[in-house]
Amino acid sequence: MDNSYFDHPIILQNMETTILTKKLSWLKGLALKCPVGDEDANCPFFNIRTYPVGDRMKILDQMEMDEIVEMLDYHEVCLRHKEQKIIQFHK
Repeated sequence: MDNSYFDHPIILQNMETTILTKKLSWLKGLALKCPVGDEDANCPFFNIRTYPVGDRMKILDQMEMDEIVEMLDYHEVCLRHKEQKIIQFHK
């Protein structure tokens, strides 16, 4: 199969837009509430969650991709840490 289709600038731009949209959607869910319920004061979402929901969404909509990725990376590490604590508790 010819992969040149995926190298086309329009296709790449659409793929990047789709990825950004999915990441932003996930980020907006995390801005509503911590999925584990044990919110960490160091969490980048902590201050954002103090704003009314509409303002939270506006803040997130203005973020750059690198900021979005950084926040999601923090979330993934934090979630793994909390999951491990839960697993250890139940052993």
